[in-house]
Amino acid sequence: DMFQNFMDYTADACMNLFTFNQKERAVIVLQNSPNRKELLTSTVIKPHYAPSHLVLTENQSSGYDLVWQDNSLNETKFIIERSSTKNSGYAKIGETSTNVNTYYDNPGNAVYYYRIIAENQSGKSEYSTIQSTPNLSLPVAPSNLSATTISQDEIKLSWDLSDLNATGVEIEISEGNNSNFEKILIETIPSSQKSFSVNSLKDNEVYFFRIKAGNGSGSSPYSNETSTATFPYQPEGPENLQVIFDKISRHFYLSWNDKSDKEERFIVERSIDSLENFEEVDIIEENEVDFLDETFSPPPLSVFYYRVKAQNIGGNSPYSNIAKFDAVTGIDNNSEINDLELIVYPNPVSDIVHLNWENLEKYKQFFIEVTDITGKSFLRLELSILESQIKVPINLSGIPNGLYIINISNPIWKISKKIIIQN
Repeated sequence: DMFQNFMDYTADACMNLFTFNQKERAVIVLQNSPNRKELLTSTVIKPHYAPSHLVLTENQSSGYDLVWQDNSLNETKFIIERSSTKNSGYAKIGETSTNVNTYYDNPGNAVYYYRIIAENQSGKSEYSTIQSTPNLSLPVAPSNLSATTISQDEIKLSWDLSDLNATGVEIEISEGNNSNFEKILIETIPSSQKSFSVNSLKDNEVYFFRIKAGNGSGSSPYSNETSTATFPYQPEGPENLQVIFDKISRHFYLSWNDKSDKEERFIVERSIDSLENFEEVDIIEENEVDFLDETFSPPPLSVFYYRVKAQNIGGNSPYSNIAKFDAVTGIDNNSEINDLELIVYPNPVSDIVHLNWENLEKYKQFFIEVTDITGKSFLRLELSILESQIKVPINLSGIPNGLYIINISNPIWKISKKIIIQN
């Protein structure tokens, strides 16, 4: 018996030299040997033969049923391993006990690869042949892809995807045109997700998008392409707002400096009673720098205030300076000369009025004009002021009684004062 067992064990060591069919026949012969059968069922040696005939079928509810042929008599378990690639990356996902040759797995909608190995306390058999899940059909393309601008650097994408075979979605982006698509550097989006926000974009830039679904078998066709532009940042505010009264049209004329290249429009606002309670007057096209307010003719004894802001889809600029105009006198406060102070006295006056200056030394030559409230000129003088001179007498005799405007100006600035002549 000892000799027979030795011969049987030696023969077993040579089994790996046989073909699969030869091994099958040898198993039958050896299993029918009284002495050999005792050795084959012993756990003193590792399982002799690898599992075979691994088959995967779809389970009626979900997942897959694995079935294989048990070719060993002394295994204590079968180890089931799975990988997403055929030749590497296998990991244990489960095991069965002795003589149990079925297993259930639900890995999801992708192609996976399986192999089985028998094991006991002495070691492991060879692996079974590798089998894969049934090849999935390629998913259909996502549909109704749309893009919505959220901010200066964010766009939100939305789409429809109803194919249950899809396991994920990839997003591609192209800046400025639709000829340079690149995958967004993120992990594949789960197929159950139907929207995604793309961040860290440039402001005021057009972006094109397309997406595709995928599974273990490959990718779907692309969805429709869609595009949108990020919002620009708010424009800079206009500066140096000026307002004058057009005596011919009887309307206010506004002008300003455009400091931005991003505005889509200008908003003109007016207040009739204070520096608050402004109301929109009109919308002016981009790049325009003036406006004739034909919405009304100013009534007498009223003061009007104007301000202008630039606007685009990203928001509003700061307001310009506030320009004030007195509809009775024609006096505005557009002058930015803050260091020149003028006092007119006496007021009312019968003949000689005095102009008292402060900080006059750098404004040495200018014009003086006296007009009525309709703009009719009654006196015009050109004066040169000595550095030491701070008082200038002006003779108004011969001008009828009434309300008048003294306008003092040079090519750079203008300042006005109301005066009443009363003889």
